[in-house]
This record gives sequence, C-alpha cells and structure tokens, in this order.
Amino acid sequence: MPARKGTMEHEQQFMGPPGEGDDALSDQAAISQRMSPKHSADRLRALAAATADLLWFVAERQEAQEDNAAWLAFTGQASESMWSWLAAVHVEDQQRIKEACTAMATGADAEEIIECRIRRYDGQFRVFRVRLLPLREPDGELYELMCVGTDITDEQQKGRALAERVTLLEAVFEHMDDAVYVYDTLGQPIYVNTAGRELFAGEYLPGMPFSIDPGGIHVCAYDEQENLLPSERWPLVRVFQGEELNPGQLVHIYARKGHEDPRHVHISARAIIDNQGQVLGAVVVCCDVTERYLLEQVERRRAQENDARRAMLQLILDELPYGVYLVRGQDARLVFINRAAAELWGALWQIGQPMQEFLQQQRLAVFKHDGSQEDREQMAAFRVIRSGRPVHDHWVAIRRQDNKSVPVLINAVRLSGELLSLLITDEPEEAANELDVAALVVMQDVTTLHEGEQLKDQFISLIAQELREPLGLVKDFAQTLVQQAVREDSVAFTEWQLEAIRSILNASVYLTELTDDLFDVTRLEAGLLTLQRSSADLVALVRQVVARLQDSTSRHTLMIFTSLERLFVSVDPVRIEQVLSHLIGNAIKYSPQGGPIEITLRKDVRANDVLISIRDYGIGIPQPSQVDIFDRFTRAANARAYGIAGTGLGLYLCRELVERHGGRLWFGATEGRGSTFFITLPAESS
Repeated sequence: MPARKGTMEHEQQFMGPPGEGDDALSDQAAISQRMSPKHSADRLRALAAATADLLWFVAERQEAQEDNAAWLAFTGQASESMWSWLAAVHVEDQQRIKEACTAMATGADAEEIIECRIRRYDGQFRVFRVRLLPLREPDGELYELMCVGTDITDEQQKGRALAERVTLLEAVFEHMDDAVYVYDTLGQPIYVNTAGRELFAGEYLPGMPFSIDPGGIHVCAYDEQENLLPSERWPLVRVFQGEELNPGQLVHIYARKGHEDPRHVHISARAIIDNQGQVLGAVVVCCDVTERYLLEQVERRRAQENDARRAMLQLILDELPYGVYLVRGQDARLVFINRAAAELWGALWQIGQPMQEFLQQQRLAVFKHDGSQEDREQMAAFRVIRSGRPVHDHWVAIRRQDNKSVPVLINAVRLSGELLSLLITDEPEEAANELDVAALVVMQDVTTLHEGEQLKDQFISLIAQELREPLGLVKDFAQTLVQQAVREDSVAFTEWQLEAIRSILNASVYLTELTDDLFDVTRLEAGLLTLQRSSADLVALVRQVVARLQDSTSRHTLMIFTSLERLFVSVDPVRIEQVLSHLIGNAIKYSPQGGPIEITLRKDVRANDVLISIRDYGIGIPQPSQVDIFDRFTRAANARAYGIAGTGLGLYLCRELVERHGGRLWFGATEGRGSTFFITLPAESS
C-alpha cells in the first residue's frame, strides 16, 4: 500500500493487535492518523489483509486505489478509479452510497453507516453494512475515505425469520380466548394479547401481587381448595423461584373493580428459558372461568338444597309405618328407600343397585299367593315400569335370609314429570330420558292380616266342607222327588208341592255351587289346588258345556262359531269345563232379556295359542266396576239393581285357573250393551 499524503502524528502508545469488524477498523484508522507514515502504511496494510470484511479506499484526488483480499475474493475484481467500485453495488443502492461519500468528502452531514447490496463474483447480491471512515490530515483536511463492508445477509434472514415467527405467535395469541401476558425478568409486562387487555380492562395484569387500591381493582388469589394465597405464592413469583404452574396446578384469581361483578380466572405460568438455560422472562395464561364458576356455584347451592330436601323427605318417609321405595329405569335401580321398607326386606339395598341384583346378592325370594316363586316380570315394580299401569293390593311373601317369610301387600304407581323431578334431583342430563320410567312402591306388612285371612279361609273351608254332605243329600233328595213327580205310577203331587220341590232343588244346587266355589278359593289361597293335566279336545269340551247349558234356558240361543273340528290342548279338563261353565252361565244370567250368546273358538298359529271368546248382549259392566271385577267377592253395581244373585267368586276363580294353565283372561264391556270375555290357552305342538 503506498504512503498516504500529509504528515501523521506519532503513535503515543501501543494499542495491541487489531480487532475484528468495522469497530476495530475505525479504531485503527484513528490511530493511523497519529503514527509515522511508515508505521501507518504498515499497520493499515496488515489490517486490510487480516480482516474478513470487505475493505476499499476512496480518494479525493487519486483514482488508483487499493482493495483488500476479501474485496478481491468476493467481487473478483479491483477498483480502478474513484467510483469504479460502484459497479459492484446494486444499481438501486449506488446513488445513496455515492451521495454519502460525496457529502462526507465535502464536509456536509452524511450517513456513516449504510446498508447496500454488493454483487458477488457469481452474480448473486449480498447485503452489507458499509461504514464510511474518513482519514484526515493533521490539519483536519480529508484525504481519503476507508469503506468497511460487513456481510449481514444471514443476519437479516434470521431476523426476518424471527420477525415472522413473532408475528405468527402474536397472531395465534390474538386469536386465543385465553388471556396471555409476557413479562421480562423484572416482572414488567412486555406483551399482552387482546383477551388479556379486555379481561381486566387493561388496569390489572395478573401474576404479581397486587396492592389493593380502594378506588381500583380488588384482587384476591386462592388455591384449588379456595385457601387465600400469600403474596409469595402468587404465580409469577413462584415461576421466578423455579416452579412451573401446569394446568393441573391452577390458581384461582378473584378480581373485582369497584361495584362491578367479580371475574374469576384460572392461571397457569412458566418461565421463558433460552438454549443456555438463562431465564428471559415468564408467560402467564389466564382462562376466564367466571361463567363456569357461577354455574358451579348455582349447581352447588342447588345440590345443597336438593340434599336438604331429600333429607327432609327421607326423615318423613322413615316415620311412616309403611315401607316406601322408589326405583327407576328398566332394571329398577334404587333411588331411595325408607326405614320400614329396609326392615321388610331385612337386607341392605344400595342406592343405584338394580332390584334383581339386590335380590340375588342378598338371597331373597318373592313368592305369590299360591306359593310359587314370582319371577321378574311379575313383580309389581317391573310391571309398573313396563306397562305404566298401577298395581293395587298385590300380595306377595318375602322370604328373607333367615328363612322367615313376611306377607306383604304391595301397591305401586308410575311416576313422571314434575312429581318425579321432586324426588329424583341428582340425575345427569344424559339420563334425563329415563326419569319418565320410575315406580313408587308402597309395602305393607300384612302378617296380622294374613293370619286373620288364614283363619277366615280355614273357617270358610271348614264350613264349606261341612255343608257339602248335607247339601248334597238335600239336592239328591229333591232331584229324586222331581223325577218321581213326572212318573205316571208315582204319588201325585199338587202344583204347589211340585213348585216347592223345584225351589228346594234350585236352592240346593246354588248352595252346592257356592260351597264348591268357597272350597276352591280356600284351596287356591292355601296353594293346595293342583291341576290334573291331560290332552283334551277343546272343541268337544266347548260343545259339551254349550249343550248342557242350552237345556237350562229357553230364552237364550247359544251359538258356536269355529272352523275347527278338533283342537287338543294340555289342560285339566275338569277345571277348564268349570271356567267355561261359569263364563257361559254368566252370559246367560246377565242377559235377563234373553237373546243370542256367541261362543267363538279359533287357533292363532303364530302365537301358538287358542282364543275363546264368549259374547252376550246383556246388561254389561259399568266402567267403575271394571277395575276390580276379578277381585274376590266383587260384583258389578248394576247386577244388584237387576236383582241377579251371585257371590263375586266366579270371575276370581276363572282368572286364577286360566293363569295357572299359562293362559290369560280379560274382557271388554259396555254398560247396557253386553260383555265379551276372552280366554287364551297354550296350544299343543302339532
């Protein structure tokens, strides 16, 4: 490098080896102005050769310049005149750097650092930060500019990538429903998203302890157990102490401004740490749970009210002398049970436990009046849930674990709507559709009543048995007298004597049938009545009963409608004849005006059963009497009005006998228009 013109001051002290970058070059340029020309030239030449930055000189009066090796290697050429180096500068940047050099050469204000693009030997442009360093004579006159260019292309690309990432994160944060707060290491907020600004109207930034200002926001912090937090346990303090507040370690914040409604938030926080493990700050995320918190408070109060209401209901029910329990769902899960019902069962029935599981687990059994075990579908609770129809005076015996049997009278009703919601208060919403399927069951211990019934049945059985023999003798004697009266060689009876004999016969027949019914009832109640099954032709049996009863009336016409010649069923023929005789006899008796009696017999192939219907056009059955017409000693109200005699035992016996055959008995009736009774019996397989 040639010696620079002018006189240079001698260097006052040794400054050490040259540094790196444009700052080092500017320092050395200042030193060179105080050194001897030789030292100055040597120092600058060594500096130019050692630096990795591009280095070139722009003279005020000389065109030939030197460039360092970095310039030559990067551009592939050297400067030949004062402005020839501009050919390597991007055309859009040439004017700006040229103006800066000219302004500095003339002493005007100029930029000392300029960013411009310089073309590499392969034609690619790289961005450089160019620093203009003036070299002056001792008198201050500028004799040369030293230009130092530092490649900042990669730095700019990293900066742009970082800026894009920051922009992306800010966009994500701005679209979050949760409030986001970023703090520096001093606890000062450096970023707050929109949700964070709106949460507390910009007047409070969560994380650090807040001094309570009566005119500002009143802030309290609580942990998950709603214990008041001291200031050293606040989120940001804990984070800077090395803790991390994950979503599972939430802090509950209660904040209220003036008389406004409070806001309740959950806070999670963690420190921001760089790759070297240095803490750069902290981020705090606030989730506004005010609505959820208020709903939970309402639900909590509602649950407390429901608990109090149920406790009161339980207290009232426990004082009742009757057993009461409520079950819901198709499997009859227990909702509540009072003390009396628990004592009747003699075992602990857990809330929510299905009834069938309870019975099996506790080895309990339920028996019907006839002594046979009651299956699930016959139990009052399941019947009510399945059909919706109430169950009245259903008698069962509960056999408990101690083998003691307790007779119980059960009434059950289906509950729904508002009445049910008063009793079932803690059901989840997804199960609300099952709230309409519930049964309230009332149990009454009828041990004393049952013992009285047994005594009554024993008495009736005894009376019936004692009356059967004398009544049989009277009936047989009356029948003999009637038969003799019609013989020509017998003693002649007067008309009134013959009428008296017939009256005695009719009365004895009636009393015999009554005692037979009473005897059968007592045997049914005691579980002593058994069926003697055999294969019987039901068509022949119906014809036999119809023929016999047709002889007893001249005002009625008994008609059989069937396409079957034979139909065999496995039944007790004596008992089925008893049922048919009673039902057809009722049709005659309750049609005092006479008329047709229609008996229909057919087989349902799909159901594999037999259907028999008996229709009359008599007085019918009033609607109020239809509910309990099959109960013992129950008769329709209009039967008494017509003066028709009866005991109210016949239909009870008929239903019991049909059901013991595996069949069913029901009816349809309209007062004043007649009745139709239907019987189904299982048919024999072909």
